[in-house]
Amino acid sequence: MYLANLPCEILLVIAEFVEHERDLNALVQTSFRCYSGLNIFLYRHSVRNTCGAGLVSAAGKGSLGAVQKFLDLGVDVNWKRAPRGQTAIQNAALGGHIEVVRHLLNIKGIKLRYANDLGSVLDYAIRGGSIPMVKLLLADSRIKPNIKSTKRSAPIHHAADTGNPDVMKLLLADKRVDPNLRGGIRRTALHIAVRKGHHAVQKLLVEHSDVDLNAKAGPLARTPLLEALKAPIETSPADSLRILLSSGRVDIEMCDNRLNSALSLAAKAKSPEYIEILLEWGANIESRDHYEFTPLLTAARAPGDLCDNVEFLLNSGADLRAVEMEGRNALALAAQYNNSKTVELLLRHGGIDPNISDNVGFTPLLLATHEDNFGIMSTLVSCDRVDVNRKDNFGNTAMHQASYNSSLRSAKILLEREEADINVKNNEGLSPLALAVARESNSLVSIYTRYGADINSRDNTGTTPVMVAIKNKNVPMVKELLSMGTLDFDPKNDQGMALLNCASQSLIELIREKPDGNPLAACYMQ
Repeated sequence: MYLANLPCEILLVIAEFVEHERDLNALVQTSFRCYSGLNIFLYRHSVRNTCGAGLVSAAGKGSLGAVQKFLDLGVDVNWKRAPRGQTAIQNAALGGHIEVVRHLLNIKGIKLRYANDLGSVLDYAIRGGSIPMVKLLLADSRIKPNIKSTKRSAPIHHAADTGNPDVMKLLLADKRVDPNLRGGIRRTALHIAVRKGHHAVQKLLVEHSDVDLNAKAGPLARTPLLEALKAPIETSPADSLRILLSSGRVDIEMCDNRLNSALSLAAKAKSPEYIEILLEWGANIESRDHYEFTPLLTAARAPGDLCDNVEFLLNSGADLRAVEMEGRNALALAAQYNNSKTVELLLRHGGIDPNISDNVGFTPLLLATHEDNFGIMSTLVSCDRVDVNRKDNFGNTAMHQASYNSSLRSAKILLEREEADINVKNNEGLSPLALAVARESNSLVSIYTRYGADINSRDNTGTTPVMVAIKNKNVPMVKELLSMGTLDFDPKNDQGMALLNCASQSLIELIREKPDGNPLAACYMQ
């Protein structure tokens, strides 16, 4: 006997033994007779096993008949799978099923103020993009258009995020909608539209007289104008800037909580286009941030060597003499942060002193040496205007700094200049050689001695480099120094300690190996 010819009672018995709803659906679809006989059983089975999941699914598919059958079977119109789950009316609104939503709106007890992570029913309609659906919901006085989701986003924020200008028009036309409503991290709809690059939505918001164009939001308290400057390049931030500034209501000098103005942020961008736009609208080219950086100083130190920004600012009249709170000018910052093209540009410009010192006496060359920025060092050393012997507040020159860093490459670059003083002393009386010995840099000691460093140079305590080498028990270094024919074998420091007092047994053996003419060796041969 064919399945379709079985009596309804037997079909119902078979259906009772079907465990999975998908199998039951397959059974119902085998013939019209099975469908007629088992359809109501199918709905009851769904309610018994999944409660209202069938109602939510039917609403999402736009099946008004199925929705009504579930309601007739007593399913709660507000049923959801989890505390923050999706309801039937939300699912229908997302799918744009206007007849289902209209029907559900008429059901007694429907909850329209419920919102989950994605928001209320109005948020779902906005995400779905159906204009008639949004109109239908806004026309219902029970709808609260400013209800926020559990993630603190309201319908107007979702409209700004999706970038649908028609939806935004409907919301802005509704007097109940707050156009300045704060969402997550206190961003307004305008902040979101700017961040996303939705220019049509931006225009609608900017043209609305109630929208606050200078509202601050986010962890750094940035206005929409500042937000535009941090937006991804693919969102066309330049167009956003023009839209905002053309309103005439934007405060172009308003800063974030780090005192970054719009021009300061533009100075760190990859293109001078933003700088050009802001200057056209009257931005202050000498504005200062929290650390007293002007836009020029910001551009000079920015990652990526933004020499185009620096050049544009210079050509626009930026003050080349400006310094930040540590006393560093544009050249010093470019040297410190290894922006070689910017250094070359500033040196060519000629209106800047390449030897100017910061608050601790660091010149651009000293900063570059401190950071081991070898390319910058070479550029500066090759410039005749750069003083390679300029000292900082501690009396250190760039050569001292090379010794502090144990940097042979830095020393070689500096020694390319004939006037480089290899025997210059700092405030403690230490020469570059003395520092190299203290750092136990054999390679530096070797090159310094080849260039004529004074191996008998005394520091403020009377200590010589060889004394330090002996104290450190650095046999190869002592051997290097002893090989110099100018070594003074009878020095004493301020404590009266002579060279012999510093020597360990291994060094005494080394000294004994020296030629007979060595007066120091004679002391040990007796």
